[in-house]
Amino acid sequence: MGGCKSEKAGPTPSRASGRAGAPQLQAGATKLDDILVTSFTQAYATPRLNANISEDALSVGGRRYQTGFGTHAISRIEISFPARYKTFMGSCGVDDEVQTRGSVVFKILNGEKVLFESPLMKGGMKAADFSVPVDGLSSLALIVGDGGDDDHFDHADWVDLKLR
Repeated sequence: MGGCKSEKAGPTPSRASGRAGAPQLQAGATKLDDILVTSFTQAYATPRLNANISEDALSVGGRRYQTGFGTHAISRIEISFPARYKTFMGSCGVDDEVQTRGSVVFKILNGEKVLFESPLMKGGMKAADFSVPVDGLSSLALIVGDGGDDDHFDHADWVDLKLR
C-alpha cells in the first residue's frame, strides 16, 4: 500500500495480486513455532503473519522470506516464549513493495532495556540480522519506529525469527 499515512484503521483490504486472506496477528492466538504474540499496537492497519502488511510475500532487499511478521511503523508486538531458550535471532527490514521509500528503526526490548537497535533502515536495503540473548527470559517487545520522518511507506518486516 503506497503512501500510507498514519491512521487508526481496520484491516488492510485484500488486493487481487496479494495473498488474499493472509492471517492477521491475533493476540494470544498467533504462534510462530514457540513464539506467541501476546499483544500488539500499530498506527496503521493490522500486522500480518507470514505476509507483509499488504498481504503479499515478505521480501526485504530482494530476498523473499517464508516466515515472519509484516508490520507498519509505528508498531509494538509483544511476544512470549518458553524460558528454555538462550538466543532470539532473525532479520528485519523495509519490505520491498515500497521500493526505495520508507525508513524505520527496529528495536527489541526486554522491559525498558534495549537488546537490539537497527541502524536507520530504508526501502531497498538488505535486511539487518540480529541475535539477542534471552537466557532466563520469556518475553520481548518488537518495536518499529518511523525513522524520524513520518510514517509514509514504512512497511516493516520481522523475518526468519527463531529461538535457540
